[in-house]
Amino acid sequence: DFEYFARRQLVIRAKDGQLIPFNLNKAQIYLQSRIDEQLKTSGKIRLAILKGRQQGLSTYIGGYLYHRTITRKGTLTFIFAHDADGSGSLYKMVQTYYNDGNYDDLKPALGASSQREMSFPILNSSYKVGTAGTSGLGRSKTIQQLHWSEVAYSPNCEEHAMGIMQAVPDLPNTAIFLESTSNGQGDFFHRTCMQALSGEGDFELVFIPWYWQDEYKRQKPDNWELLPEERELL
Repeated sequence: DFEYFARRQLVIRAKDGQLIPFNLNKAQIYLQSRIDEQLKTSGKIRLAILKGRQQGLSTYIGGYLYHRTITRKGTLTFIFAHDADGSGSLYKMVQTYYNDGNYDDLKPALGASSQREMSFPILNSSYKVGTAGTSGLGRSKTIQQLHWSEVAYSPNCEEHAMGIMQAVPDLPNTAIFLESTSNGQGDFFHRTCMQALSGEGDFELVFIPWYWQDEYKRQKPDNWELLPEERELL
């Protein structure tokens, strides 16, 4: 039960820099429900996630895949983002889960540990990190879990779609998460979302609206009123 594991045993770095228990927010709970639904119907995860900014979706996916990596044998999880800073941030989250989590009885023995890899040799599982700007990423690997962040802003999209995404076999319990804020029409991520929306291919579209986040709301001033044309829209 990932939600239970996250709440009781993982910590995340909050926006104010403090380490706090990982309690799922509305957007994360909704994504969990979509994952559960797709696993029941197809046995694997293939999700294209169109999101707003700062909603905790990368944090959630990182924690979810980390949980699966340390509880399954022979699992290679690969994470990458549109640039080096983004990839580094994703990997630092994983390091925080490992180093600061409250679960010593479940924590696997650590093997190789660097800025690009974390391995758990007894499980024969590992984490690897890359950057979308690198050509030929992951072509020689077989990957069970893939998290590609900010796809719409990533260079070499078409090459990665034919390379690293093809490294994930079409088998039960494998996972591919493509998540991004929008960046116009016609790019790889836009096409993938539109195909998922129309029911083409394996991917399902998950839309997470920005207004689900409480911090994006503020109290209206006492003297605030709708314009006449705005009232007509209600």
